[in-house]
Amino acid sequence: MLKLIATLHRKPGMSREEFLRHWREVHVPLVADLPHLKGYVINPFVETMDDERPYDGVAELWYEDRENFEKSLASPQRDAARADLAAFTDLTRMTRAIVEEHRIL
Repeated sequence: MLKLIATLHRKPGMSREEFLRHWREVHVPLVADLPHLKGYVINPFVETMDDERPYDGVAELWYEDRENFEKSLASPQRDAARADLAAFTDLTRMTRAIVEEHRIL
């Protein structure tokens, strides 16, 4: 399983409630429409065990393999989802990583 993991930071001046509402009600349906997507998990920030709040949430997009991931990135649905990120996130602070899942339990 190949995953795209992204940390999301809300736009400056946006409340947590506004951020979460847009993420859940507007952005989630756009991402769920991506072709070849095998799983999608959003993880809104609850609390930290450290001294600072590193982000407002983490998104996980799951793909069967690299080929399907690349096809999804080339889709018009991805363009729509990517464009919507600017409506509720600070794109300059977003980090993205491609990871391979190795399930232990």
